[in-house]
Amino acid sequence: MKRFSSLEEIREDIWRSLLEARDYRKGHPFRFPVLATVSGGKPLQRMVVLRKVFVSSRIILFHTDRRSRKVLDMERCPDTSWLVYDSKNRIQLQMEGKAEIHAPDSELHADEWKHTTAAERRIYSVKYPPGTIVSDPDDVWPEAVRDSSTGMEEVNLGEPNFRVVTVEINRMDWLQLHPEGEFRAGFKWEDNTWKSYWRCP
Repeated sequence: MKRFSSLEEIREDIWRSLLEARDYRKGHPFRFPVLATVSGGKPLQRMVVLRKVFVSSRIILFHTDRRSRKVLDMERCPDTSWLVYDSKNRIQLQMEGKAEIHAPDSELHADEWKHTTAAERRIYSVKYPPGTIVSDPDDVWPEAVRDSSTGMEEVNLGEPNFRVVTVEINRMDWLQLHPEGEFRAGFKWEDNTWKSYWRCP
């Protein structure tokens, strides 16, 4: 297991790992981060799929349903907290950032929808908001998309529910449980640069 020797090396590895996680074929553990929002005055967590990473602007991007609780949470309070864990390297990463929900008429929204698969689009076609209690799990699908092999045209009916969310990361906390000891580092975006520091684990 690698032991990192500098704060700059750690920060570079964080962003490299996030970039690798965009590609699901690499199976990187950062692919499915846990997102926490403030929901009714309490923290609420759920996993999302990391879709894109823009290192120079410190932005991570994911997709969601406009009817989901997290959209309402982020509209009320854009502050988000993130958690990922790499079990192989025993690295925990916490991140904080401000979320922005992009409107359906935005260029980013159109571009992200264009690059989704039929299977990805199908989930936005469900009849009810995510988390709604139902008596029959098959009843959530409209007739046009009941078959999971539905083609691209039919699943377009879910586009009004599709949302793109970007989060500008402004703080990161990194912890590694290394055989030689536990090592922790912090990073804060301030005055247009990353302020880096070692922390007590």
